[in-house]
Amino acid sequence: MATYKAENTPVPTADDLQTWANDSDTARANVKGLLAAIQGTQEEAINWATEALENMGPPSADDIGWLGSVTSFSSADAVYWAVTLLSRCDDSIDAVQDDLAKIVASNESIAITRRRAITALAKVHARSDATESAIRIAMISGDSQLANLAKELLQPA
Repeated sequence: MATYKAENTPVPTADDLQTWANDSDTARANVKGLLAAIQGTQEEAINWATEALENMGPPSADDIGWLGSVTSFSSADAVYWAVTLLSRCDDSIDAVQDDLAKIVASNESIAITRRRAITALAKVHARSDATESAIRIAMISGDSQLANLAKELLQPA
């Protein structure tokens, strides 16, 4: 797997990131730069990028598709934040449900990321076969929190 790097997206400066951390609209408009920054090596920039991502709320509807593609990259931080942002969406995330299902079904994914992914899948309107399968895998996982979230999804409304 490759490391996520937004195409033609320069890594922002710590000063830019600090500004974005205090302005959720600007952070939302620069989410690709934030994901690139959290994978850097400068601690101050990583901290500001993290704060901006924590404060920005849901991503724009236009970002849902490419955020789904980030889930296939190897950077645990980029995957965590892509899944976290998708879990905040009020809009339908049906188009990226298979990307999220891969995270839920993967034993290689970090537990908190798997839990966020299954929480996001609760917002899917029409589940794919891959999503249904991932939910069933989660039910028998060794992670009791993930299993409980999966059971909730399979219970009739």
